[in-house]
Amino acid sequence: MKQNKTKNKKTTIITLTITLILITTTLTTTPTTTTATPPTQTKKQKTTTTTQQTPDTTYPKKKLDPPKTTNTNTTNPTKTYLEKKPTQKETTHNNTQQKNTTKNTITYNPKTQQIQITIHPPKPQLQETKQKNKTYTTIKIPGSHPTGKPGTPNLPAIPYPILLPPKTTTTKITTKTQTITINTTQQGINLKEKPIQPIPPPTPTNQTPTQTINQQTYNLNKPILNKTIENQGIQYSHGYTILLLHILPIDYNPKKAQLLYHKKIQINIQLQTTNKTNPYLRPNKTNDKKWVETLVKNPEMTKYYQNQKKSTYPGGLCNPNDNNGKGYNYIILVRETLYNLTNTNHTWEDLINKKEQQGLTATKIKIEDILACPDYWNPDPLFNDTPAKIREFCRDAYTDWETEYILIAGDNDDYNPESKIERRKMTSSFSGSLETDIYWTHLDGTFNGDHDNEWGEDNDFDYFSEMYSGSIPCDEPADISNWLTKSFYYADNTDSDYLENTGFYAGQSLSHDIIDQCAVEKFEQWNNNHPERAFNLSVKWTAGETGDGWQGGTLNEAITGLRNAINSDNCTIISGIAHANPWKSLDVYDWEENYHNTKPFLLLDMGCKCGDMDGADDGVLHSMLFHSDTELAFACIYNTGLGNYIDDPILQGYFWEYMFNVTSGRLPLWKLGMAQEWARDKTAALISPYNHLMNTIESSHLFGDPAQTLKPPGIPEHNIGITEIQTLNHTKNNETINITTIIINDGLNDETNIIIKLYIDDIEVNSTTIPLIKSYSTIKTGFLWTTETGSHTIKINASIPNIAEQYYYDNEKNKSIIVGVLNNNTQQLFDTITDAIENPNTQDGHTLITPPGLYQENIVIRKNISLLGINKNTTILKPTSPNSPTIYFHDVASANISGFTIQNTNSATTYVENSSNVTITDCIISSVDSTADIPGIHVASSTNTSIINNEIYNTSIGVFTTEGTHNTTIKNNLIHNIVAYQAEGNGAIVLDSTAYSHISSNNLINNCLGILIRPQSINNTIYHNNFINNTINAHDYGQDNQWDNGYPTGGNYWDDHTGPDNYHGPNQNIPGSDSIIDTPRNIPNNTQDNYPLLKP
Repeated sequence: MKQNKTKNKKTTIITLTITLILITTTLTTTPTTTTATPPTQTKKQKTTTTTQQTPDTTYPKKKLDPPKTTNTNTTNPTKTYLEKKPTQKETTHNNTQQKNTTKNTITYNPKTQQIQITIHPPKPQLQETKQKNKTYTTIKIPGSHPTGKPGTPNLPAIPYPILLPPKTTTTKITTKTQTITINTTQQGINLKEKPIQPIPPPTPTNQTPTQTINQQTYNLNKPILNKTIENQGIQYSHGYTILLLHILPIDYNPKKAQLLYHKKIQINIQLQTTNKTNPYLRPNKTNDKKWVETLVKNPEMTKYYQNQKKSTYPGGLCNPNDNNGKGYNYIILVRETLYNLTNTNHTWEDLINKKEQQGLTATKIKIEDILACPDYWNPDPLFNDTPAKIREFCRDAYTDWETEYILIAGDNDDYNPESKIERRKMTSSFSGSLETDIYWTHLDGTFNGDHDNEWGEDNDFDYFSEMYSGSIPCDEPADISNWLTKSFYYADNTDSDYLENTGFYAGQSLSHDIIDQCAVEKFEQWNNNHPERAFNLSVKWTAGETGDGWQGGTLNEAITGLRNAINSDNCTIISGIAHANPWKSLDVYDWEENYHNTKPFLLLDMGCKCGDMDGADDGVLHSMLFHSDTELAFACIYNTGLGNYIDDPILQGYFWEYMFNVTSGRLPLWKLGMAQEWARDKTAALISPYNHLMNTIESSHLFGDPAQTLKPPGIPEHNIGITEIQTLNHTKNNETINITTIIINDGLNDETNIIIKLYIDDIEVNSTTIPLIKSYSTIKTGFLWTTETGSHTIKINASIPNIAEQYYYDNEKNKSIIVGVLNNNTQQLFDTITDAIENPNTQDGHTLITPPGLYQENIVIRKNISLLGINKNTTILKPTSPNSPTIYFHDVASANISGFTIQNTNSATTYVENSSNVTITDCIISSVDSTADIPGIHVASSTNTSIINNEIYNTSIGVFTTEGTHNTTIKNNLIHNIVAYQAEGNGAIVLDSTAYSHISSNNLINNCLGILIRPQSINNTIYHNNFINNTINAHDYGQDNQWDNGYPTGGNYWDDHTGPDNYHGPNQNIPGSDSIIDTPRNIPNNTQDNYPLLKP
């Protein structure tokens, strides 16, 4: 371990001012509209079978619901982390928060591809705050964050992340608003005398904040925002598509001193299909799904991702079959010089063994092997340096090994170049250049969309994480061994007198309110809900005002008080904010000389640059982790850049919320790396052009083991629990399904012969015995059950024979399951689809939901109903009689079918006759016999039929419209391998006696004929289709059919029509390209596509 140099730098203590918020009354209502464009009945149970038990590292869903807090001093989990308790300088008006009990709703319509949202924002509170002898009014809404530039009025924005369906993007977002004017004078507030407080400029924690006022904005005689939402764009988390919206519930007219409250906001999001799957989607990874569900407002949307395809990485060091197909959950990245450790107390193999004991598969990888792998090279030099190649390896490991944790073991300075692991330097307008590990855990995009020397700018910043990381900036073997000794000490310790100790610190001029709100109140919430496992919160030292349990009052008293607590081993978790630099943390330089704890601690400090890794010498980070194998920290969360006294507490608040709220009771999920990344992801939802939260996310780093489990005191001697039941929510009758459960042992002792019992509707139907579950680990086991139509309750119970457990609340878990075809309007369940349709209770307008399975029926629909399959890949329809259509719509006025695989051999798979307004969407349609002369979809004598987003193949005709059919929409379909060609007969799309069809955005590939228009077919429009590798692309024997949509929209892409694109304009005679080929594409029989597209 290198010695620290003498530190003589001075830093300026800052004065903290926190932005606050308020309450209102209502007057008149004025609707406005804005538009934003995006940048049962139980039967006797059947036989069940036990399935094999397998170790599992997918940790469970919530183990118990947190009890309701009754202590009025406990913070509301949704409150803003910068909210400040009223002081003598602040006055709150109407201090009782009015609850808005109207429910927010989010609905998705797959047919129209629309998401509709109705939001009733919380009613605001108004509060007076004095600042520099000026009284301002602040606005307070739970869960909000300021929006606007520094110096402009501080108006709240509420983050509202929306999960979109897979393979979609937004085309248009519109809003409709009900707005009322707040009568502030009735609340004793005069906004002319006390205007809305301006947003303070971003201020590092080592500087004194200033206050600026944009006088031009404060002189406006109109609402400042004039909108109700901000669209922050689309980002991806674990391959799931998230639209980031900010709701703006308040507007302000400064000149009129008028506040407007949008009491109801309706949002309509129009989607369109992209047919592109994010490469980092792992659809069957339960951990990914649950992670995303905690980030978005509509978690139920994850069901649409379950049967998407998983990508693999081309080449690379990782193979899905490695480690017997288990891959590696945990990877140590290290240089060759530190790969094999000798003559040390601990080695990497000790860490790998420790992880495997905890149920993780672990390995170590040499950086040199990554750099030598050509599959990670990029021909563009900008993306071919060491950080970029390591990023490619991380993408490979995430995809093919399903890696979750990475430990980067190497410094970023030049003290020992052979051990150096170069980090990516991001550019922040707040911090300047700073090291970051999110380049290796946030895998989408490039972080350099404009291809310059500055990384991490707004134009290509990846908001959400895929993996959890920790850094150990080690230079030599002794560094690693010392750190491992302390890390193992905490991991193995079960002494409540050690685990319960916390310490909190606020430096001079930095109000302890910050730590109260982002840390102390989170611990208090846990203690109130879990008094048997409460933390000791008595160590709280501040250099500012005391009170509320805080001691000190001067800088010397605060430093001395915390030092004495540390040296007495009374601090195991320390959370603070103070002045810092690369050699200083929590106002202190002399950690090595004067701090001599014998039990290591976790330290979170929001100060500036104490995590800086690329200095010329070692600083406080090295002192904390490597100075000793007993003293100081086993892990730190430090900033590599400048700390921000406004934004950083948000991230730390989310860190503790992850532990004590989101995963409350699921202690194996209390991983430091998971909490850090979840805090980053939640903070990312608040990013806007007006704040510096990108800097906070880039700068805040975990220096320690990302899979280190934080432990509350009071670990029980014996405790077995059921964490979750995994099975289908809705399934077909007479199906044998797998019911899987995850059993957790969060007690001190390994447990043997654990009995697991399965109950269906309180009747025991099966049981199994698990021979061994090690302490603080999980195991997966399961049963097979043959279903019967009805609504059922699955219950699984776990017990340890002859052992008294400390807690029994988690020994049993229930899950509801419905079996059969469901009428969603009457809630009746049926054995078959035909039974459901023909039941007299099934009426026009009803929706039938069909679970996965094989249905052999000839289905006739004569009612105006919707027939929906849960999963188009696994909900399969085959005819009982192959000489009749599989689905037959007859004489219906409005019906639709969606989400099925539909097959036949000797007749049309789907036949629509004498009907109107029939919609066929999101289906897979084929013949099981490629030589059969049958159409996929046959529409006869019908109007307004919509055929959208289907895959059709292996039939003689893909879509066949006949007998006066008109106004048919055929859009966004993939029609391929239609091979039975007859001269005047078959093809992907065939129109016969058809008029006014709209055919667009279809992919017609590998067919005998793309589109055939027979005689007596008129006024059909065909554009934006892709004709690729067809024997014949098109014939048109009809009249007045249009093969393009005019200029500049264009026509179709033809793989047999190439040519220059040197001109543009309606006549293609103006120099300059427009992605339209300059010459028309002739369609046989005297028509043409006037504007053929250059590319698909």
